[in-house]
Amino acid sequence: MKHLEHARDKVLMGPAKKSKIPDHETNNITAYHEAGHTIVRYFNHDADPLHKVTIVPRGQALGFTAHIP
Repeated sequence: MKHLEHARDKVLMGPAKKSKIPDHETNNITAYHEAGHTIVRYFNHDADPLHKVTIVPRGQALGFTAHIP
């Protein structure tokens, strides 16, 4: 199952950019930003349920909040 989730993330968000690890301050800002998406989705009862929240840089994004449609 872990392989399927990894493949899904790679297709939807692009490959993880392990060579482009942000500094501590950027990680904190990204974490707060993604936490904001998570809180809004949690309290919006009409929204799809959360699936995954990450601050691993992928594609153009420094983080991602995924939901299950």
